[in-house]
Amino acid sequence: VVIGPYRSGKSFLLNQLLGVPCNVGFGVGHTRETETKGIWVWGQPQKITDIGAERTVLYVDTEGFESTGRSNSYDDRVFAVATVMSSLLIYNLPETIRGSDVTKLSFVVELAAGFYDRSNKVLREECHSHSC
Repeated sequence: VVIGPYRSGKSFLLNQLLGVPCNVGFGVGHTRETETKGIWVWGQPQKITDIGAERTVLYVDTEGFESTGRSNSYDDRVFAVATVMSSLLIYNLPETIRGSDVTKLSFVVELAAGFYDRSNKVLREECHSHSC
């Protein structure tokens, strides 16, 4: 999943990773208007080899933060859903890191810690009930 501010090159980056031109892959706009709306998923999972193991990758593009006509709560929902559905999150920035970027990344860390804590609790409960 690639996230970041609008017009920061998220779709272009994904097209590069997929090895497809912009007129074939994720839509790339050339105006101030947002091309990607909501969350877009590449139609076919891709096979890659990572450290000798073959993995299946699903490429996901997201609408950029702070796009015209969108509220902060809309951005937060797109960000949260994208974060939950990803095992790898790329935060693409066209410039230096701002305070709002740090806030969003802090949210990801808190969300991941919450998932980790809950999954460990479930594992401990299962272990205790099965006399591990």
